Order: sequence, then structure tokens, then C-alpha cells
Amino acid sequence: MSENVGIVRNEQNMQKALSIILEIKKEYKNIGVGGNLQYNPGLLQCLELHSMLEISELLVRGAIMRKESRGAHYRSDFPKKDKNWLKNIVFRKDDGKVESYTFSPPEMPPYLKEILPEEKYE
Repeated sequence: MSENVGIVRNEQNMQKALSIILEIKKEYKNIGVGGNLQYNPGLLQCLELHSMLEISELLVRGAIMRKESRGAHYRSDFPKKDKNWLKNIVFRKDDGKVESYTFSPPEMPPYLKEILPEEKYE
């Protein structure tokens, strides 16, 4: 993740990261830990690895989908904010398959519009 999905991102590196993550997820199925539940740091690390792989996959998929730069998500291949991407990305897992969709967030309430600066697009 640090190497391919860092502060500055691009399609090629994110696709590489996704490929690596999916390969590691295949290998993860063969991981096993001996012992019992009591003080078993290996078991904890194994469970953490599963969660890290799941979160990493979804983060990369979302970053690939978002063809713009916004906030801390900076893409060197799409350096500007895009008004058409004022959306939230939602992921759902169904039978092990990751599905995604986008939706526009609700309009900002008037009291917040008064105190927050209007977003600017180039």
C-alpha cells in the first residue's frame, strides 16, 4: 500500500496494488495458526491480516473508481476536483464478490452553507 497507493496515486500503481492484494488474499486461505485462544499472538496477527487485506482491497478499488483528486485522495493522472464526482462510494460483498455503487450525498443544510466556503472547481 505504501509503495503503490501512497499520497500521490495513479491508475497504473493502484492496479498493481490491487493485483498484489488479490494474490495475497489467495495465499491467505492457506495460513494456519497452532495453539489455543489463550495468549496466541500468531492468531491475532492472522486475524488482523485478514482485516487489513479486506480494507486494503476496498480502499484501492474506491481510489481506482474515483477519477479525480479530492481531499487527501490525490491522483497525478486526475489532478483536479470534478463536480461530477461529488459522490460517495459504497461497497457490498455478496457471495464473496465485491460490488460497488455510488450515490450523491444529501445537500448541505443552509446553516452549514453559511459557515463553510463554497467548493471551487476549475
